[in-house]
Formats: sequence, structure tokens, C-alpha cells
Amino acid sequence: MKIVYYVITKLFLKFIPDQIIVNSKYTMKSLNSKKPCNIVYPSVDISMYNNISSCKSINVDSDQIVITMVGRIAEWKGQHIFIQAAEQILNKKDNVIFLIAGAPLFGEEKYFNYIKNKIKEFKLSQNIQLLGHVNNIPELLNSTDISVHCSIEPEPFGQVIIQSMAAGKPVIASAHGGPLEIINNGYDGLLIVPENPTLLANTILELIDNNAKRKFIGANAKIKANNYDIMVQDKAMISAIKNTINY
Repeated sequence: MKIVYYVITKLFLKFIPDQIIVNSKYTMKSLNSKKPCNIVYPSVDISMYNNISSCKSINVDSDQIVITMVGRIAEWKGQHIFIQAAEQILNKKDNVIFLIAGAPLFGEEKYFNYIKNKIKEFKLSQNIQLLGHVNNIPELLNSTDISVHCSIEPEPFGQVIIQSMAAGKPVIASAHGGPLEIINNGYDGLLIVPENPTLLANTILELIDNNAKRKFIGANAKIKANNYDIMVQDKAMISAIKNTINY
């Protein structure tokens, strides 16, 4: 099925459009199209992240560190990497809570059952909460200390990264695909080698133990998020459409 989709997409892009609007440089390179491309990044409404309250639906004590992963439950998103890292961290610290927000789609219930069984196998049910689909992402991220993105395949962009940045939270992300375009490593986020739970655990522990670094990265991240505000990207989209019309 993936091969059929790939072939149809390639044929469509070769013959139909005059120009193409893509969501990142990574996507543009992946298309490998000879058609002119305009990059318009996905946006976030910055105003939704100002003066927000904490999420009331999660059970967290005031002295606990909250590590959150937001995204569809799918193997390529890497929830199993997150859980393996959590196990290593909880062997060293017990005041850490891990939140997984998202639900399985497109027949991914088998993988969802797999990660639920892993949580039971590692005896982590007290420290890992499966939240399912969360409507109010700004509130959830406001209740978070560290946000994690650990996709094992390249993400075309990484919407949750800019959402976390808008909330002023430090983000640890896989160093491939879209995140490479968003994060200035060590300044407004942290990039790590994908599919390495030990490295992820050590990077999280470093931030847990260094509150000043968390605040530094979070503050810079909040400034960076302004580049992706809906008003900024709306203007970019209008410009891209005008370029196409005038092409």
C-alpha cells in the first residue's frame, strides 16, 4: 500500500502542480521534485500559551518532575523508547512522572497494547500515565517540566516541538527530519541521536538535575516559538499562494 501511495504521489507531483507548498526543508528534499517549492511551516497560536492554567486531569504532586510526550500512538513515534528511558531514570530517581498523551489510529492498537504491556512488565504503572487524546495541549504542556520528542523515523516537521516551545518548556528531540530546522541545539532545545533510550534517559536526567539549564532553554524556546506564530505563517502562506498565481 505504501508503495502504491508513493508512486501515485510522485506522478501527481510530476505532472499536476505548478508549484508545491511544503511544511519543511526536509519534506522538500524528500519529495525530490523539479517543481518550484515554497516552504510554509506549520503554525501555533501563541496567544493560547499566555496566562494558561495547569492541567487538572493529571495526578501529579507538587514536588514531582513531569516529563511529557505528546503524539499519536505509533511505533515510529517512539513511545517504546520513551518508556525504556523512563525505566532507566526511575532506577535512579523516584520523584519523576511520565505522561504519554495521544491515541492510536490507523490500526495501531496492536502497538498500543504492546506499550501498555511494557509498562506493566517494567512495573512502571505508578509513574507512567497514559492520558489518551488530550484536547487542551497548552494546559498539559504548562504542567510539564520537560517535553520529549523521540520519533525513530524522521518527522516531516514536529508540531509538538513548537507547541512545547510556545509553553516555554525545554524540548529534547530526535536529531533528524524537521526538528533539525527548528532547534538550535543547546540553546532553545536539545537534539539527540534517535532510537537511543540510554542517551535519552541521560539527557533527561541532566535537565532534571539542572533547573537553571531548563529555565534557560525554556526561555529561549518561548522566544523561538514566535517565528511559528499563526499570524507569521499565515503571511507566509499568502505569499506562497501569490507566488504560485504569478508563476
